[in-house]
Amino acid sequence: MEEDLESALKLATIWDFQAVRLVTIKRIENLLLEPARVIQLAQLYDVHHWITPEIERLSLRPESLTSNELKQVGFEIAAEIQGVAKNDGSEIM
Repeated sequence: MEEDLESALKLATIWDFQAVRLVTIKRIENLLLEPARVIQLAQLYDVHHWITPEIERLSLRPESLTSNELKQVGFEIAAEIQGVAKNDGSEIM
C-alpha cells in the first residue's frame, strides 16, 4: 500500500493534481510510517508540514540515527536532528 500511495503522490505532484495530492497525503499520514521515511517522502514530494514533527520525534528518542535513516533524511536534516537532540529538543530550526 505504501508504494501505491507514493506513486500516486509522485504523479499528483508532477501533474499538479492538487485534489488527488491532498487525499494521498492524508492517506499516507494514516499509515504511521517511520519518521525518517516520512521525512524522505516530504523532501521528495514537497510536503513541508511533515518535516518538523518528524525531526522532533527522531531527536527525542534515545537511539542515534541508523545508517539507513541517515540515507533517508540526508545530511542537512541529520545535522539538524543532532543539534536538536543536543539541545534536549527545546529548539527546532
